[in-house]
Amino acid sequence: MVPYIDNDTIFHKANDFLCKYHVSFDCPIPIDLIAEKNLGLIIFPITNLERYCEVHGGISKDFKTILVDEKQYMNQECRTRFTIAHEIGHLILHSGLFSEISKVSTNKEYIDFQNHISIDDHRKLEIQANFFAEEVLFPKDVFRETVEKIIGELGGIDKLLPTDLFLVMSTLEKSFGVTGIAAYNKFKRDYPEVLDRVLVNSPF
Repeated sequence: MVPYIDNDTIFHKANDFLCKYHVSFDCPIPIDLIAEKNLGLIIFPITNLERYCEVHGGISKDFKTILVDEKQYMNQECRTRFTIAHEIGHLILHSGLFSEISKVSTNKEYIDFQNHISIDDHRKLEIQANFFAEEVLFPKDVFRETVEKIIGELGGIDKLLPTDLFLVMSTLEKSFGVTGIAAYNKFKRDYPEVLDRVLVNSPF
């Protein structure tokens, strides 16, 4: 049974992680360097990992290696950074569960262990790791300052138009080293009222 971890707890764990390994909070967060130099992890590209396993990445059962799809690793730096942060999230949030995997010695035992985890529990694990990755790559105070600065430069919320969102998202992508989807999801989560206001301001 995967334990429930509330968002506030995940936020504090992500914040503690940054305070320990990147106290300056300068962005983009050097998540790959933290993984390798501070956590001692190996980032290992795997050919056709996404194609054959339908996953962008994974973490080895001995917790020493983060596996990443080779094509993604070579061509999609921002997506790879999120994958690394996601796998670190599993390591930090689900160490108790993963410790059971380390006891598995045969392929059959590993398959049995995986099958024992329900679809709902798998989904819970992924949601929690995604939220951790988001909180690490978008430090709360830095994200707020960046958003408020760009909106202010555009004249404030009351003057923000749908066409301005492209500039907002491109600024977030560049500032935090993330994909457009990751930037939009974070913005939508933290500033839903701004998106609502943009729709009201729309001339269409």
